[in-house]
Amino acid sequence: MHTRSLLALAAAALLAGCAAVGPDYHLPPEAVASQPAAGAPFASAAAAPYSAAPLPDHWWRLYHDPELDTLVQRALARNTDLRQAMANLERERAIEEGVESRKRPSVKLTAAPEYGHVSGVTYLDPGYVPPNSFEYGVEASLSYEIDAVGQVRRA
Repeated sequence: MHTRSLLALAAAALLAGCAAVGPDYHLPPEAVASQPAAGAPFASAAAAPYSAAPLPDHWWRLYHDPELDTLVQRALARNTDLRQAMANLERERAIEEGVESRKRPSVKLTAAPEYGHVSGVTYLDPGYVPPNSFEYGVEASLSYEIDAVGQVRRA
């Protein structure tokens, strides 16, 4: 009877571990990006003819958008030069690639030649010197993380 209860408890714990982690993300309907007016400035800009004239200083203020002004000022304050901006971009891409790589199988292949001999002591004959020889070793492995609870998918 005790074994039965223990098995039932283990089965319940195993099934509880299969539950999804957190809700699926859905863009809220009130999000600015989903509003039809959000693309209007870009649509009107696409209709305008292209000009090769240089942009004025502080060109982003032409949009009269205080939020854009804040974002540009924050970006300029945090990325003091182009190298730092590129490093930040590469870091973000590396993080994204790390998350994406967990969705794919991992393959590892190693090969190693060796030359020499085993110790004579292993043959229990201290005076014996085994002949030298080449030995080759190849190892292959394949691993894949099973996304049972959705941790990788939601990352």
